[in-house]
Amino acid sequence: MLTTVHDLLTRWPSCTAETPQLEALIGDAEAWLHAQYPHIPDDPQQPLRGVIVSVTCSMVKRALLSSDYAGLASYSEGFDGFSYQSQFRNSEGNLYLTAQERAVLEKALDGAGLVRGGAVSLPVAGFGG
Repeated sequence: MLTTVHDLLTRWPSCTAETPQLEALIGDAEAWLHAQYPHIPDDPQQPLRGVIVSVTCSMVKRALLSSDYAGLASYSEGFDGFSYQSQFRNSEGNLYLTAQERAVLEKALDGAGLVRGGAVSLPVAGFGG
């Protein structure tokens, strides 16, 4: 694993989770990142390494913070008017990338010269000029 419990606790000193849970979530988050971006090397250089550690810590923190209200983006109640409202996000799990994290990670992968996948146009000899 690139990310350590120390990395997480340095960024989030008020974290109260136990080390085994943190290690498991860090491993899950990094496995998730490697599944989404298979071109991430096992031992990346800076700045890609720093981006991966930062994103992993953010993913783990979100997972821990949302454990009591898994998938709940907002919640409100009323009383006299009998109002109740819940808005859910990410109902499939708590390890996910935000759009900003995805953009930063993809920029770091591009900066490291790593292919992210996607479509590539290849010229065909004798066709179209």
